Amino acid sequence: MFFKDQVSGVNEVKAGTLESLVEELAPSQVSADTAFVKEFLQSYRAFLAPRELLPRLISRWLFLPRPGDPPPEQRLPLRPGVRLRVINFLKRWIEQHPEDFGAPGRVGDDNGVLLNELQSFITKTLADDIACVRWADTLQQAIQTHVEPRRAQSVLTWEAPRSEEHTSELQSLE
Repeated sequence: MFFKDQVSGVNEVKAGTLESLVEELAPSQVSADTAFVKEFLQSYRAFLAPRELLPRLISRWLFLPRPGDPPPEQRLPLRPGVRLRVINFLKRWIEQHPEDFGAPGRVGDDNGVLLNELQSFITKTLADDIACVRWADTLQQAIQTHVEPRRAQSVLTWEAPRSEEHTSELQSLE
């Protein structure tokens, strides 16, 4: 749902269905609103888990027809732009919020499930399509640069939480 800002005259997203919000991240006919993308990435966890966002983005990538959509001959020319915007969003998500993918035990990561699903999309969908190999490489590089170092660091520095009982036992042994 859009509202026109009275001062600037610019359309701004104020609310919408989850489907329409994801569609706004990768619109079919215009570039994504960078301010909206930034705000979405900062706030989406309040109403959507990271593991629920990725399948919706993949669905947007597939650009499947929905009831009320124009006929395929009108939709197909729009698909490359939508796909590029999905890739751009994924790259930004990885770079700006690697914790959603990379810290075992963190709320957003589900112990690597989200990263595995993203890797699967990259290797099975993008890398298998000759037209998308560069996009696959771009996302893999973002993962290696932003997510993998976090995963390695969290594995090296993670300690199991200790209960007060165990802490007092350890202190008495010292």
